[in-house]
Amino acid sequence: MGLTLRQLYYFVAIVKAGSLTKAAGVLHVAPTALSLQIKAMEEDFSVTLLRRHSRGIDVTLAGEDLYTRAQGIIALVETTEAAMRGAKAAMPRCLRLGAPPAIARLIGADAVYGAQERFPGVTIDLFQDWSSLLERKLRLDELDVVVGYGLQSDDTILAIPLQEDEMVFAAAPKIAGGTRPITLAEALAKGLVFYGADSVGWRATVEAAMQAHLPPPPEVHVNSIDLWRAMLCRGMGSTITSFNAIADEHARGQIVVRAIADYPIRRHIATAYRLDTGAREWAVAFSGFIGELISAAQSKLSVAVSSPLDDLTAKSNPF
Repeated sequence: MGLTLRQLYYFVAIVKAGSLTKAAGVLHVAPTALSLQIKAMEEDFSVTLLRRHSRGIDVTLAGEDLYTRAQGIIALVETTEAAMRGAKAAMPRCLRLGAPPAIARLIGADAVYGAQERFPGVTIDLFQDWSSLLERKLRLDELDVVVGYGLQSDDTILAIPLQEDEMVFAAAPKIAGGTRPITLAEALAKGLVFYGADSVGWRATVEAAMQAHLPPPPEVHVNSIDLWRAMLCRGMGSTITSFNAIADEHARGQIVVRAIADYPIRRHIATAYRLDTGAREWAVAFSGFIGELISAAQSKLSVAVSSPLDDLTAKSNPF
């Protein structure tokens, strides 16, 4: 039967994600479809590529070899496609980049300054807003590239998945109740406050509550991100949010984070650009640059689910 390009794309996505389920979410296909494609490759060539287990997958030696070769093939195909289309659109000298607050805080400075080194002569004009509003501005040609949550490809937009972001429960130490994992029901029962009704934290929390058959949180929103963070630090409410949005406050000990144990809330981060610009060549390169920044920043962030703060909390609340 022979290998197909789709099989190679699927295989690379599975290895990168570490599991069939996660790869299926990134690719927006059913896990069974991925499993059938991998099985077909293994049967065609009488070789084992992946070993499945409860925690995900392990890659065999044959699978590692295929992974390396597949990455090279995919890169060559993408380069060839760009050349065949004659995608000569030059990268804008001032690139308008849109990002929601959590992601802008995570990579904003590195994107602005790093782009000058990676793309000589190009400057970045960074705009912050909710992902849905940024996508709308992208369609209206008010932005060149958007990095955000829940971006989807269609006839006019190409979204390139980057990685997954997990929401956490966050509060000041005096009201957080320790740092160990918390259930979604326990988190919803606390005084949650969100940065705006369009924030990924609010929308993701409402969806998770519906899936868990729990009552949604009260609609308590603050439209100033500085005020929202100040309220959290002063113990005037708690929240469910991306760790990126409060990473600095967590590092200073002003905010404690707790993993949500029973209903993990995850959202995909992606970049997106318009297909009618003929910008595929530079947009793919820029998306890779943004993906590198996010991966590097995320690797430095660790959500502490158990720390000495538990002991401090216990000592300050002996009863």
